[in-house]
Amino acid sequence: MSGSRASTDALPIRLLPELRAIHVEQAEVFAPARILYFACNYDVAMTAVPAGIDRVGFVDAVRILATSKAAFLELPEALWVRFLPRWVLLAGVWKVSGLLRRRRRRAVFYAMEHNDLATLIGGASGVPAWLVFIFRLVVGASVRLFVDRICFATPAAAAAYGRLFFASAVCSRTQLELPASRQDVKTVHVEELSVLFVGVLEERKGLLLLLDAWRSVEAELPTARLTIVGPGSLRRRIDEWVALSPASRECRGQIPHERVHEAMEEARVLVSPSIPWGRSREQVCLPIKEALAAGVTVVTTRQTGLADWLENHGHQVVDPGDLGAEFVTDLGRALVRALKEPVPRELVRAALPLIDAWQAADAWLHSGDDS
Repeated sequence: MSGSRASTDALPIRLLPELRAIHVEQAEVFAPARILYFACNYDVAMTAVPAGIDRVGFVDAVRILATSKAAFLELPEALWVRFLPRWVLLAGVWKVSGLLRRRRRRAVFYAMEHNDLATLIGGASGVPAWLVFIFRLVVGASVRLFVDRICFATPAAAAAYGRLFFASAVCSRTQLELPASRQDVKTVHVEELSVLFVGVLEERKGLLLLLDAWRSVEAELPTARLTIVGPGSLRRRIDEWVALSPASRECRGQIPHERVHEAMEEARVLVSPSIPWGRSREQVCLPIKEALAAGVTVVTTRQTGLADWLENHGHQVVDPGDLGAEFVTDLGRALVRALKEPVPRELVRAALPLIDAWQAADAWLHSGDDS
């Protein structure tokens, strides 16, 4: 085996249930690793995936983890419930094969999930308390047994994992997942009353409620304009809605990720009206991070783990409540407030850290410092 091949085989492994465009971008600045993934997110369709980022099947992943010379594995987070059975098996294979070969192997993960456990297990209908107890016991024991280090993206994520038995014994820290201010933001003309939505066009993103709320914005601010970016099952319905008032509504569909950055620079406000949906809850929200990095004011809901920080820094945060007329009214009012009095772009960026928090978390996860 050549020295180059041996070096590649010894690289840390990063395991992803789903590859996103942001993971491709992060590969250039995060700790060097071999990235294995099982499926693709919609935003990868227009992204070039370089060598060293490989799609694998589950059996192939098991074989690679069992035979790899790597000493370091970054797992998906344990509370990704749909992936949990595979998580336990992969983590177990990693640790047991290391013991059999008398090699110390470390496993870590980055955690963003902050939904309550009953909802994670059973969705909106919940589950009995005894089942939650068993989940806390089994998942907590697995985390304690297989994981050496955890970095939490938000205090809410740390609290969610704190409900698992034994998990608090794992070395951990919380690094609020804020982006660094973008240094490449261009001086462009910002549309005076422009609002941008970026994401998959599905009901769980609060899009239908946003369409209802936008009517009140149009009534108060006739020159306001909403631009919707992304693919999804609601595209046809949204196109029909846009056709009723094309002067104040636009749907661009899916665009390359680099063009999303350009759209952020041109917008005054980003709206991300995520709502509770089954077992799903917005964790951090990538478009919110990208908007902040570009200096854009954010309107969102309490679903994101950044809600408290956003509210404390002048952005608009709405409680989705029971998703009725009150929420639609509050969302419309929040959009009007943000359009009339946005946070100055330089203040948005000044509140951000010098180093991207996820990148700082990655450096800590891959270091040997247990402090």
